Amino acid sequence: MGVTAAVMLMLIATHTHAWSSKKVCKYDEWLNKPCSAQADCKVKKAECFKGRCLCTPGYNYSISGNTCVEVPWLERSCASDADCPDGIHAECFKGKCLCTLGYYYSNGQAVCVDNCPVSDQQAEFLTYPDSILGGNNDYLFIFSVTLVDCLAGCVADTRCIVAQYDIMDDACTRHTVSPLADTSNFIIQSLYRSLYQQRCK
Repeated sequence: MGVTAAVMLMLIATHTHAWSSKKVCKYDEWLNKPCSAQADCKVKKAECFKGRCLCTPGYNYSISGNTCVEVPWLERSCASDADCPDGIHAECFKGKCLCTLGYYYSNGQAVCVDNCPVSDQQAEFLTYPDSILGGNNDYLFIFSVTLVDCLAGCVADTRCIVAQYDIMDDACTRHTVSPLADTSNFIIQSLYRSLYQQRCK
C-alpha cells in the first residue's frame, strides 16, 4: 500500500462550518475544528487555541493515528529566543519554541537539522501560524481540501518541502523551496494561513 493510500485510510469525513455569511471552512473530525471551549476538542492533548482545535504546547500533530504526539522542548511557551534551546537553530516563534523555519526537527536527536533525506521525512509537522511563503516556488495550488488532506498530500509528494494552508478558502499550496533557502520571501503576518514543515526521523 502506498503512502497516499495508507494515509487516506486514516482520514476522517469532512464537514463544513460557516465563518461568515460568505465564507465556509472545511475541517476534519478534530484538527482545525472551530471551537469555543476545551470540551469541543475531543482528542487527548488537544486544546482550543484562538477558536481552533490544535495540539497543546509540547505536543505536535501526527498524521499517523491522527493524534498529538509529545516532544521534549518543541512548542514550549516562550517570550524570547533566550527561552528556547541554544545552539540548535531553535527560536521563539509567536510565543512557542520552534525550529527556525526551514530547519527540520529531528525526532531522534531532538534538535533542528538543515537537511533531511526524503526517506527520513516523517508524517508529522511543525506549524508556523499566520504565516505564508511568497516567491515563485509554489508548484501546486488546490482549493476545497481539508488541512489533513493537504498535509497528507505533502507527505506523499517527494517534491513538497513546505505545505501552506488557508483556512478561509480551504486552499492548499505546496512549495518546492525551503524557507531557509528563501528567507527574503518569507512573510510572517498573514491571518488564517499557516506553514507546515515536515519533521525528520
